[in-house]
This record gives sequence, C-alpha cells and structure tokens, in this order.
Amino acid sequence: MTDDVNTGRVIADGIRVAHTDNPPEVIQADFNVRSRFGVAPFDALFDSESTGNITERLWVFGDGYENNTRDYITHGYATPGIYTVSLTVSGPFGSSTKVKEAYVTVGETTMPEVLLQAEFSGSNQTGTVPLESSFRDLSSGDIVSWTWDFGDGETSTEKNPIHVYDTPANYTVTLTVTDVNDSAKEVKDNFVLASLFDMQIDNVDYPKTHFRNKTILKRKELEIDRSKLKYSRMFLLSCNTGNYYMHTFNHGIYFYDLSSTWMGVVPGWTEYLMAYFAGKSDEDIWEILQSYDPVYDYYDFSKYPWDQ
Repeated sequence: MTDDVNTGRVIADGIRVAHTDNPPEVIQADFNVRSRFGVAPFDALFDSESTGNITERLWVFGDGYENNTRDYITHGYATPGIYTVSLTVSGPFGSSTKVKEAYVTVGETTMPEVLLQAEFSGSNQTGTVPLESSFRDLSSGDIVSWTWDFGDGETSTEKNPIHVYDTPANYTVTLTVTDVNDSAKEVKDNFVLASLFDMQIDNVDYPKTHFRNKTILKRKELEIDRSKLKYSRMFLLSCNTGNYYMHTFNHGIYFYDLSSTWMGVVPGWTEYLMAYFAGKSDEDIWEILQSYDPVYDYYDFSKYPWDQ
C-alpha cells in the first residue's frame, strides 16, 4: 500500500481484513504451568494462553519476582512455600488479569502432596469457522473421569478431546475432573474465538510466523545501559536460537535459525562462534550464516523497497 505509485513510498506495512459480523474482540488473560509441585529449587514452566490483541504482559510469581517480556517462561522457586501466580495482559481493547491462588507448591526436601486440581491447555484457539480446537488435560491428582463443556452446548468425557466450532462466537471452556472422593473445576473465559473471516495482509512477504505462532515485528530495547554491559555481543544456544529473540524482543525485524548438530555436520552455532572469535564483522558473519543455512528473513522498514 503506497501513497505514490511512482516512488512506492510505504505508508502501511500491512492491513487487517475482518468480517463485520465477527464476534467482539476481547482481551482475556489465562495461563498454565507444566508442573505445579516440586522440591526447592524448583523450575516452573509457565505458558500464557491469553487471547486478543496483546501488546503488554506482566507475570507476578508470588515470591517477589515479576516478568514483563515473555509469554512462555521458566521461573525458579528457590524457597519452599505455596505461591499464588497472576498474569495481566493488555492491549488496544483493554486489559485482563488471571489470578491462580495457591497455584505452585514447593517442598523443602520431599515432594509435596499432589492435590486434585483441574487444569488444561488448548491449541488452535483462534480462527475461522469451522474451527477445530484441541484440548489437553494438565490436571493433577488421581483422576478417574473428565467432563468437558465447550461452551456451545457440546460436551465430552475424553481426556484430551478435539472439538469443532461451527458458529462464530467467543467461547468459555470448562473442565471438571473427579477422583474417588471429590471433584475440581477449571473455567477459562473467552478461551476460543471463532470468526467468520479475519486475515492480516502484509505489503511484503513478512513477518514470518515461527515457533509458538510468534511473529517478529520490532526489537525490544535493552533494559540495561550499554555502558554497563561486560561484553559487546550476547549469544544464547538452545534448540532454536530464535526462540529467545521471539519471546524477549516481542517484535523484531530479523530471524535466523542455527541448526543443531546432525549426522556429524558442524552446526550453525559453531560457524557463528568461529567467525566471531576470528574477529569477523557483523556483515561477514551474516554472509557466513547465509551460506550455511539461508533462512535469514530481513526487511529494513526505514528503507524504500528498492533499497533493500
């Protein structure tokens, strides 16, 4: 989209086209944790399953620590205790907070008693009808039965069901689990958004969608002054180096994937380190990585398309 056909000056990086009869868009905070019980020091892996156009988030872990940079985060509990965790998300349509009381239990030397607690996650929560969403039970305790209410009048007694939504709406999903003595319930409001039509169209073949459906749009500023940094370059190695940037930078303009070792082949991160310690410039390192694995998506929005 341009304001001058001859120059191609970019005035919009992308547009969103949505049906006027789509259900109202809302902000809804929600999250789960991979395991709620452990022995100190205990690492809890939290995953935001919030819905809506989210631009900011704030985790409060109940032990004095907070985080506002990531949707998928591991937090370490150093001290035994029972912790209440909350997540607040906000965006153009408002804000929402989800608080889970006595959510994480950390023992001192022995594993704490695992209590009956309903918990679940979902995938493909947003899309157009017919929308096929899948649900995964994450509950704790000696469970003997599961009852799902998908919010559209349909139910299931499967442990990990798949459900198809045929009517556009915001749906609240409920899971009730029972053991031989009691039952527990988890309710997730506005957990599924089924629309008639909703599409984002970019003026270039970008941004790309990568791990956990994240897209990279801009770089997050450093929270530490550059003068206080000990090193001039930061390196992180994981199964996918880009995961760190996607969750920490929120929106970036670059992404590259340095593959792990496979069949004896030198991995991409080794190429990176060898080039860096050899004193290669950023441009030289970029060329080396491109020749190794050309999956570097880059678009400089400060330049005209013909200057890329």
